[in-house]
Amino acid sequence: MYICGAKIKHGIMETFRSSSEIVHFLRQKGETINESGNVATLQLNSEIKIEFNLLTNKYNIAGLCVGKNTIFDLKKPENHSVVMLLIKLLKKGYSVASITLEKSWQTGHSPIYLDLMLRNPENNDVFMVEVKAFSEFKKFANHENESKVKQLLSYAMQERNTKIASFYS
Repeated sequence: MYICGAKIKHGIMETFRSSSEIVHFLRQKGETINESGNVATLQLNSEIKIEFNLLTNKYNIAGLCVGKNTIFDLKKPENHSVVMLLIKLLKKGYSVASITLEKSWQTGHSPIYLDLMLRNPENNDVFMVEVKAFSEFKKFANHENESKVKQLLSYAMQERNTKIASFYS
């Protein structure tokens, strides 16, 4: 059984350990992925492709607006969920130009970073998504965990046109 960004084996959650495992998972789900050297490419349409570097365990999507490049590091389990969400959004027809990864705002001494922000180009509405690894999701989405819920709400308060703020795993 598979869940986005993780696989369940014998009732135990395991995250992917490498970009090779993610590529293997995508192939099992019916995706066509071409390999050339150490790069595996998932072509979503004539313009958009996701490249997985099989040596560095990083992925890349040309044209994305990005605040911090750590979002591309597939050694971090949270980023497995990010890449799977990006695949879903891009397949649904969202443009690369409407997606911002690791959007930052300066609040106090340190910047805060939202994992994924979608902006509707027609009316400027903003949809915010804080992505968590499957193993972290219950901790972050629990209404009793006030500080984690406040984290998401603090992002939403930074953009006046925010319509939805959500966790994703």
